[in-house]
Amino acid sequence: INVSGAAFTAVNVVFDGAGVPGDSWGVLVQPGCTRTLFEGCVFQGAIGPSLGSGLVIQARDGALDGPDGGSRHQVLRCEARDNQVHGIWVQAAAGALVQGCLAHGNGAYGICLDFNDPAFKQAVRHGRVLGNESWANGRGISVGNFNETNLEPPRWGHANPDAADVVVSGNLCHGNRDWGIAVSGRAGHTQAPGGTFSVHGQTDATFDGGTGKMVNQKVAKSKACEDCAEGECVRVTGTLSVTYHVDVVVTMPDVPDGLNACEEAKVRQFINTTLQAHENEHVRRFKTYNGTKSIPINLTGCGQDDIQTQVQAIHDADEAPRHANAQALSDAIDPFTKSVDLSKCQD
Repeated sequence: INVSGAAFTAVNVVFDGAGVPGDSWGVLVQPGCTRTLFEGCVFQGAIGPSLGSGLVIQARDGALDGPDGGSRHQVLRCEARDNQVHGIWVQAAAGALVQGCLAHGNGAYGICLDFNDPAFKQAVRHGRVLGNESWANGRGISVGNFNETNLEPPRWGHANPDAADVVVSGNLCHGNRDWGIAVSGRAGHTQAPGGTFSVHGQTDATFDGGTGKMVNQKVAKSKACEDCAEGECVRVTGTLSVTYHVDVVVTMPDVPDGLNACEEAKVRQFINTTLQAHENEHVRRFKTYNGTKSIPINLTGCGQDDIQTQVQAIHDADEAPRHANAQALSDAIDPFTKSVDLSKCQD
């Protein structure tokens, strides 16, 4: 999606780039858009070695050109996952806030505030990266760099920082390939929550769609139909009995490598108690789908095929909200934000 208007708001929207062919942005906010709010959204599956980032707020002002800081962009309680490049990428923009987000499985950076301007004017200024969790990316959170030329390939140095007065605080980063948090530039404040660690399980549900059968079925000739061939009109009464079942599979994580004995014991206990209880609650909520529903049937139609089509439509109309309700119950207890306190395990 390409955002070019002056302002844009999206709440609880899933932006899935998996079906977009070629090298393509997930969501691109162009420079002319100076006010955005993304809340509770998901940015996933953007494809391409160059453009394949989930959310990109494109370079625009960079300088504080007014009392409000030029632009305002808020990314709140969103999730950026499985994008080929970055999850969330704020280029040169002033006054950006990324807070309470999850970023995982992205090829490069989970959350990135950075831009290379060869003219050394556009930069990330007065940004805030607060209370996010980022794991299984190349870098968890990356803010700025020192690049003497601001060109590709770069010549590294301290001459031209492209991030200034950025607050990075209260974030939890773990299991990233290169760095958890990498910050360079003129940072207003940087803080990492020492001594905390988080692990995640996975609970997957496969809904069978329900298995239906007619009970006490009665079929009689009828004259109530319209547009039926002579003698085809029938009335069917009875009860449609539908049995619903969901298969649920829980995958628990292993204790990560690289921990000392004290940390390993605490993480294992966390997995076996707190995290297991969380995943068990997912199972319980998914299984609200299970059960048998009896639906009265009183239909007229042009023969068996017509009646079967109508019965299937009734079945589908009953299954869809049942499925959605079970899924929503499970979704309601995520994101899982509890962490292990390892502060007493430091050498």
